[in-house]
Amino acid sequence: MAKFDPVAVAMLVDAVVRAKAKIVVSSSWAVWGLDNVRFHFEANGISWDLVHEDWMTPRDLPRGAHRSDEIKAWLAKHPEVTLWVALEDGHLDVENLIRCDTYDGLLMEHWRLLRVILGLEPPEPVHTGEGIDGCRHQWRGVGDGTYECVRCDSKAKRGDQHCPWTAGPPWAG
Repeated sequence: MAKFDPVAVAMLVDAVVRAKAKIVVSSSWAVWGLDNVRFHFEANGISWDLVHEDWMTPRDLPRGAHRSDEIKAWLAKHPEVTLWVALEDGHLDVENLIRCDTYDGLLMEHWRLLRVILGLEPPEPVHTGEGIDGCRHQWRGVGDGTYECVRCDSKAKRGDQHCPWTAGPPWAG
């Protein structure tokens, strides 16, 4: 059985759940068939509920088609999908590509970019206006509902009285 990095799985699952996204497989793994792919996903902590019902990119494209063509064909078949990301350890000719190393897999920098592309975080810190300490805070999420200002040492946690948002910043899910 293929063993996935549990930290990478947790980061992927977190982003998929928060973005209300679905996973689609575009991999040589697809030749294993639905049951085997499902077994490996679930054995590694990825619930099959997180996988799109049309779980695999098409394999019936003309000879010489590349994985990029498979992804584009799947997206053409699903115009309702407007936010998507391709996680790949090789080269793809598609937008929204996050290139992960074959051996290192999904790293924190990839997770951050994944969250930005899926609209879970802003690409830049958010201005919230001048605080009582005179700082024009730029808050960014640092995990666990905690936010820090990139200009000063201020920190806020969702629900704290001094948090500038009642339920977290505008981009938080």
